[in-house]
Amino acid sequence: MKTVLLSSIVIACTLLGARAFFYGEEEGNGVGTQKGQQEVPLVSQNFATKVITELNDRLNGSLVASYVYLSMAYWFDRADMALPGFHKYFLAASHKARNEAEAIMKYINKRGGYIRLKNLKSPITVWRDGLKAMEYALGMEKDLNKNMLKTHTVASNDPHVTHFLEDRFLETKVDVIKQLGEYVTRLKSFTKDYSLGEYILDKDLHD
Repeated sequence: MKTVLLSSIVIACTLLGARAFFYGEEEGNGVGTQKGQQEVPLVSQNFATKVITELNDRLNGSLVASYVYLSMAYWFDRADMALPGFHKYFLAASHKARNEAEAIMKYINKRGGYIRLKNLKSPITVWRDGLKAMEYALGMEKDLNKNMLKTHTVASNDPHVTHFLEDRFLETKVDVIKQLGEYVTRLKSFTKDYSLGEYILDKDLHD
């Protein structure tokens, strides 16, 4: 009886070890790991590792932006802030940034690459007022655009990637940067009564 039980345990452990080997799971906990991810030779073609790395950096940047925008959205949803227009604008921006990350992930899989997700650091949670949030968003979007242009340069020998970036991101980023710049200018123009300017912009953002 003990021999049969011992044999069953050995077989079970062997099967678990095989599953960990084939599926990239850590032995003993059944949890997957990113370390085992590789390109998919079945569909991958002329998809340079440096380009895959750049795209992973961009998707992680978009996830960080989504996280930051979500923090902004629910700061302005507080009862002591009561700026529904800012809440609506930043919540939509959060969803858009997340969709951008998902678009890059889908593209990487389409080309047979691999995805590397990074830990997200806790964003700022106190934004003081609409101007501070808009200025931060403007700087963040400019950084995202700069990095996207860098990826476009790195992928210059891969026309499929450059077309994807141009069609899905580059024009949109320029529009967002201009829009945020205009919002910052409007808020700064109310030097004598900032609260009035914030109220007016909030109303415009909500409509």
